[in-house]
Amino acid sequence: MKDRESIEMKLDSLANEEARAHFARGAPVYILVNPLEYHGPHLPIDTDAAIALGLARELHASLGDAHGGAPLIWGDEIGMGVEPTPGKGTVACPHRDVTRAVIAACRSAASKGARRIVLMTFHGHPLHNDALWAGVRWCRAEGIAAAAPLNVLLREMLALSRDPAACVKRFTQLRDILSDHAERDVVLGELPRDFHAGFFETSMMLRYEPKRVDPVYRELPPCGVVTSLPGLERAARLAKWCGRDTLASELSYAAYGNGWHALDPFPGYTGRPALASVEAAAFFAGEILPLFVENVRAAFAGDRSGPRSILPWLRTMSFGGRLFKSRVRTR
Repeated sequence: MKDRESIEMKLDSLANEEARAHFARGAPVYILVNPLEYHGPHLPIDTDAAIALGLARELHASLGDAHGGAPLIWGDEIGMGVEPTPGKGTVACPHRDVTRAVIAACRSAASKGARRIVLMTFHGHPLHNDALWAGVRWCRAEGIAAAAPLNVLLREMLALSRDPAACVKRFTQLRDILSDHAERDVVLGELPRDFHAGFFETSMMLRYEPKRVDPVYRELPPCGVVTSLPGLERAARLAKWCGRDTLASELSYAAYGNGWHALDPFPGYTGRPALASVEAAAFFAGEILPLFVENVRAAFAGDRSGPRSILPWLRTMSFGGRLFKSRVRTR
């Protein structure tokens, strides 16, 4: 078996002829776009980058003949993120700046001959993923196949958030993995809203960077009860009454996220990180990777349908994110 150095390469280290030979075989360039962001007392601030890197490696291996057996080629790694979770170590960047950095990274890869680009992140804020979607649009305008596969997962989570019973059914295989059987249906039902440093993300870090997970996660209490922002919940009910189910789900999701940010003291995590396990992460990876593979394969085959980021109206409503003021807490 080849060692990692022989199957993973940095685009900047390749001679032009070598790079173009790999691109002729179908090699994509993977660009990482993730913030430095507080992930509670138990996970490092570059958690999103660590998980995105691990998923990119598994995605590339799973693509098989879609890239002709080409090596994994890393493009730029962008350590920026829009609207990161407030807390110690968080670095917030404007939507405009992240968008420019993403397009610049895509342009740099294209200048070296890349014809396929995959933008990898594990930061779920809609405005952050809108910045990545701008990169996808730029690539497609230049005739380059591009994908931002986290959008598929975010849309799946949004759809499941409408129906906790369906969520429990979808994740029923996790029942035997969860150590706290008394609350397992509660845990499964809340998974679509366990979006930061909780059971889901802590499990994923145990899969990809276990030595960097502080053992204190086993002692953390569940996240406090979140009261969704009333105004947004009223708007969600109105949207549902008007038959706009997707918009209703998006507004309800935003109401919950704002309510979580308002918790005082702020825990820096959702859900129940103490229940995290490598076994749960194996299940999650088994659910996520087929979604990513399908999305990237379709993009490589010329599908330009997306999906784009969730809450697509947020960029317009926030004047390109300028109405947001990220709260960076230091304690």
